[in-house]
Amino acid sequence: MDRFKKRILKEFEDMERHMGRMMRNVSLPRMTPLQSGSWLLATDVYETEKELILCMDVMGMEPGDLSVVVEEEGVTVSGERVFPVNDSIGCIHQLEIERGHFERTIPLPQLIDPAGSTSICKNGYLLIRLPKQKKESCAIKIKVK
Repeated sequence: MDRFKKRILKEFEDMERHMGRMMRNVSLPRMTPLQSGSWLLATDVYETEKELILCMDVMGMEPGDLSVVVEEEGVTVSGERVFPVNDSIGCIHQLEIERGHFERTIPLPQLIDPAGSTSICKNGYLLIRLPKQKKESCAIKIKVK
């Protein structure tokens, strides 16, 4: 490799090091839960014959960290994911996991029966089962006068 190519590669490596240092400095304030911004849970919505199923990624959270409010037309999940404190961290090389307070409302594609809803938090997923509201017949019998 000639001297020019070596010099260019060295400059790119220096630039990469500087960018990494800058990104770590920008990311460090996000390590403090009180300073974290709001973020959205990744959510999948499925439908079966009898129910709607919401599956949310709640990795690192316990059931007590979550609040679920179910209404006929939507579900709101809120909570907070905290950083597992480790005082010996000297440098951050990668920071991708969202932390802090969140709230997400999922509008539902059809009416459900909130009273029959269930949820379970297991293996990093929150699974919410929402029974579909049974359609009541629109036909009514009226009295002839």
